[in-house]
Amino acid sequence: MQKLLLTLALFTPLLASAEQTAWWERETEMAPGGILRIDSKPWWDRAKNLKLGESMVLKDPGMMILKREKLERGDGEMLVWIIDDDGDMDPNHPEGDEDSDCYVVDYGPDG
Repeated sequence: MQKLLLTLALFTPLLASAEQTAWWERETEMAPGGILRIDSKPWWDRAKNLKLGESMVLKDPGMMILKREKLERGDGEMLVWIIDDDGDMDPNHPEGDEDSDCYVVDYGPDG
């Protein structure tokens, strides 16, 4: 019985923390080796077809913006994924801010 209680005491916080993982942490979870692929995201096909200067807003599982921008140096482009992890993005005027928003940049954009 003591072994069972010890096992429950050790693993219950792990199970609870997995269930309580914030949505933005699940969205940006890296694969083994520290790799983050975005070409498996449900929105990838729409995002990769954005034209330079275009953007799209996603509201599920939380507020996110995807936009295609020009690199400041050179002729390349990038896909910028802005994740509102603090819930202060106005859905009527979505913009990223520098306060608790996560910016993921895909140079090239190839996923």
